[in-house]
Amino acid sequence: MSDIKVKFIGDDQELQRPALDLLARCFEVWAERKRVFGKFPFRELSFIAFDGDIACGHLGIIPLESFAEDGSIIRLAGVASVAVIPEYRKRGVAGKMCEAASLWAQENGFDAMPLYTSVMRVYEKSSWTVFPVEMQTLKAPEITTGSENLWKSSAALSEEEKAFIVKCYENMPPLPGRIIRVTDAYAANSWQRLFGKDNLLWHLAPQGYILAVDNVIGEVCGKVESFPAGVNKAFLSIHDAAYCQLVNCGWQKDLPPQALQECWDGEVAMMKIFHPEKIPAKLFFPLANKF
Repeated sequence: MSDIKVKFIGDDQELQRPALDLLARCFEVWAERKRVFGKFPFRELSFIAFDGDIACGHLGIIPLESFAEDGSIIRLAGVASVAVIPEYRKRGVAGKMCEAASLWAQENGFDAMPLYTSVMRVYEKSSWTVFPVEMQTLKAPEITTGSENLWKSSAALSEEEKAFIVKCYENMPPLPGRIIRVTDAYAANSWQRLFGKDNLLWHLAPQGYILAVDNVIGEVCGKVESFPAGVNKAFLSIHDAAYCQLVNCGWQKDLPPQALQECWDGEVAMMKIFHPEKIPAKLFFPLANKF
């Protein structure tokens, strides 16, 4: 184990190729990304664990931001794409990568490191703790059907409609607690990935949009006056303005978040905090920004 070295290679596509190969071995979704893109499909700063010339582990960082109540920026190093190839598991590789990434994040001025996981014990060993993200499932007051024309699949969106969605997102005013990806052209919300998903539905309003994943509303962006029939559940932060809007429209609390597997895959939020005084209690991820 002492021979394992963790190297920070950033987002250099050529240097990330060993990471792409090992991630494809570990996850079906990454095997598909490797087949389709042949590279990382969105910005991810990579740490790779090597045993000699063998790439045996990967941990990615996605730069994120949020806003405190006073408008100040909170810098977050989101942990993603963590994998260790089977023959190196239970040998402390993940811990070494967490240690290296934590040191890098502190040295580069990040305030905390959030992640979503279903294997909490792996990160608890490296000082991550469960972070109570206050999400709630809502259901519509009545079951309604026959409104499919009010929603469009990703495949049915025109290029003009896609551009409208991106513009709405980019013009979204800061909302305290909302976690967003950094906003340069390469690192922003992975639109190509979203528009390529066949389980997404979009409702376009004159000044905003609603995004539903697996028929569950997960994001409301811009100004939306009403919520159309045809989708009967929502999964939102209780701090999101759209949550209050739905409650005012008669939507009721439904299943607890952990029972809605299709949204968060059974995962919980964890956080390693370097500057507690900067981290508000109501941080939350919009569904379209989940990584």
